[in-house]
Amino acid sequence: MMRNTSSGFFLLGKVVAIQEPTAYVYHCCQICFSRTLCDAERWICMKCHNDCAVVECRYRTCFIISDGLKLVNVTVFGHPLDSFFGCSANDFNRFVQNVQLREEHLKTAVDDRYIYWQYVLVWF
Repeated sequence: MMRNTSSGFFLLGKVVAIQEPTAYVYHCCQICFSRTLCDAERWICMKCHNDCAVVECRYRTCFIISDGLKLVNVTVFGHPLDSFFGCSANDFNRFVQNVQLREEHLKTAVDDRYIYWQYVLVWF
């Protein structure tokens, strides 16, 4: 069930898939939270062109959610995903790199965590 209220949207549905790509975190600018690129030992923001001395990781996950009638694509960014992954995006990224998880194992673990669970999403 999806409702448009005066202050935002409300969606009750089940996650039926997680869209690709399987990169669940990205390095972001501390000013605008946009993606950064590493250019020979420094990070440059793709949006505001900030020369980032320090970058943080940020979650980004794209869900396909069914409310029983239709499918809705929902992309969730940032701290709301901390509780779902059980840690911050920086910690998650560090864990994946340290353990050297293969991409298919990571995708299976995330799919098992999210798919066919029912969620209530509210955004403004």
